Amino acid sequence: MKQKSIFLVVIFCCVSLFATSSATSISILPVQGLEASHQGIIAWNITGTKVGHAIPAPYNAFGNSYAYYYFATRDKGSFDGLSTTGMHGVGVFTGFSKLDSTLTANGKSISDINLRMESCNLGNDTKQEDWDLVGAVETRKYTGGTYAILLNNDTLLTGDMPQLQLTINYNESNTPYDDQTSGITGYSLPILTATSGVPLQVASAFMSDLAGRKIRLNFTSIQPAGQTEYLSGNIFGGFFEIQHGQIETEVSIPTADSQVSSLLDVQIFPSPAQNELHVQTGKTMNASKVSVVNLLGETVIESVVGTSELVLPVSNLSPGVYFCVVKCLNGQSLTRKFVKE
Repeated sequence: MKQKSIFLVVIFCCVSLFATSSATSISILPVQGLEASHQGIIAWNITGTKVGHAIPAPYNAFGNSYAYYYFATRDKGSFDGLSTTGMHGVGVFTGFSKLDSTLTANGKSISDINLRMESCNLGNDTKQEDWDLVGAVETRKYTGGTYAILLNNDTLLTGDMPQLQLTINYNESNTPYDDQTSGITGYSLPILTATSGVPLQVASAFMSDLAGRKIRLNFTSIQPAGQTEYLSGNIFGGFFEIQHGQIETEVSIPTADSQVSSLLDVQIFPSPAQNELHVQTGKTMNASKVSVVNLLGETVIESVVGTSELVLPVSNLSPGVYFCVVKCLNGQSLTRKFVKE
């Protein structure tokens, strides 16, 4: 079954280790996922389980009857055995100078940065809540799923995908070939996942470049790539290309010097830790919550901050590497790694 709607992958977003008041411009990392390279998006429905809403008339020409309810990067599951990633970096960086220099120093380039995403969906698929049509323009809101930013096959950063708003301009009602599709995600913060070697160097450079800013994905051209179809059992869908996209940062984050100092003054000790992890936030930081996150991105300990020094019980945690995430009332966040013996 052919499908008139085109879907976009996304995402991923990053958090910096330190906040700063010096960030004043957008940094951009361009990305692309083409069908010829077995990259891009897989969007699908499952007959008898979950099928997206009917595409409104008169824009459901040529049997393009239903919106796809699910989507992910093409490498998900067994959709395409030749696909290794969803998108990769292309062109040159705007900003991200530390990331650029760290990649170069290790014999890598922007093309070695990859993006993957697990499946997201239309939620309740309710009109005016999850999707709507105004004139010839339909908007859809996709939520759920997770993303990963990688250096080739080594994971650098992971996180939950923020809401993606997909916009489809159907234009003429009697043909699907003039559809124009774009999409943009909300801003969000990732978790540092790399633990050693070059991946950790690259991930740290990425977050240092962010300088306290969040990131989002902004896609200006999503195309059906010849409307290649997928059919297996009760699953039907299609492959789509991300022809033009980018990871982009916030313009700036207003941060007073005192707030910067308070972030830098956070102390987390000891590492390695055995029974207790001490988190000292200082009196001026206005910390609201402290979390301990494992390498899978799962929160294993979470505590509200009541004093300037918090003691977290870690004796029940398995030995390994963890991340302590301190969140402030103003939305800033700091992440530091520690080892549990």
